[in-house]
Amino acid sequence: MAKFDSKVIGDQVDPDDYNNIVVGVKNVITSSDQTIDTSNTQITKGIADYAAVGTFYTDSGAANAYVLSSIGSRLAPNAYAEGMEIRFRAGNSNNGASTVNVAGLGLKNIKKADGSTDIVSGDISTDYDTRARYDGTVFRLSSFGEVNNFTVNGKFNSPQTTQTISSGAITYNEMVCKLRGEGNLDDTLTTINGGTAGDIIILNKAGTEDITLDHGVGNISLRNGVDRVLTEGGDKITLYYDGASWTPLAIESSRDFLSSSDTNGYSYLPNGLILQWGTATIGTSTVSITFPVAYTFTARNITLGIGSSVATSRVVAHSNRSTTGFDLIANTAGTAAFWSAIGK
Repeated sequence: MAKFDSKVIGDQVDPDDYNNIVVGVKNVITSSDQTIDTSNTQITKGIADYAAVGTFYTDSGAANAYVLSSIGSRLAPNAYAEGMEIRFRAGNSNNGASTVNVAGLGLKNIKKADGSTDIVSGDISTDYDTRARYDGTVFRLSSFGEVNNFTVNGKFNSPQTTQTISSGAITYNEMVCKLRGEGNLDDTLTTINGGTAGDIIILNKAGTEDITLDHGVGNISLRNGVDRVLTEGGDKITLYYDGASWTPLAIESSRDFLSSSDTNGYSYLPNGLILQWGTATIGTSTVSITFPVAYTFTARNITLGIGSSVATSRVVAHSNRSTTGFDLIANTAGTAAFWSAIGK
């Protein structure tokens, strides 16, 4: 465009100078995808369009090497400048340190918001827009671009990982973790390696196998010194790391207070114990009782009683207690008895 700083009132503007002004205005309108008409608002609309969408680009690059182009007929800046912002939806998620080339202006590194730390796998995703600001040297990821992957102590909340327990241990690297046993078998977790004081991890199980969190063997310290078993799909436990051990913040179990109100029934308690009860009539002098739910360990206590309508001389006892049941014994055949048991 011609230079007009010398053309003050009284001077003439020649046709070429005038055309340059008109063409410049026309470009603002047409590059914002408008068709020239007789209205007097098109320049304002063009400026508003650039302010609204001028920072958005399309990506045609590969994972870790993003190549951005202006959308439609919009014009891109002719050079990188400090404060320049970009937005784009990546065609490929990154899996490590990455670069970007905006409108052919040249390669620039993409860093974390601090401007010096390389981005890591998943920082750029096909699931949400990436935003970044140029600081004169590199593009810094904006917090807006990380809103779906917020961090706690620098660890990403999502997407969750699935880890297989190895020799009783896993390594902490993300806030949410699904657990698998070795060989997809029931397994025991004793130790969580890594982590910084203040870290939080939410554990659940990935498969059908049960996962036992073992208290006190490694660096996991559970309430009342009682092991915790993740058994159902909804079981979760949130642990907090104080720099030495992982302790529970919250426990969510689909089995807590899960119960059966049948005559021979049960109720799961939040502390891991199972309360069970039932009745039996002893046809001879002994009857075998099977617990509605098998215990992991032998029942800690069994309480017995007899029906109130029977003779007071009748007594009951038990023997052969195991994880699946016990033998109920009476001194008189035909004794109606009831029982209760508690264990885990």
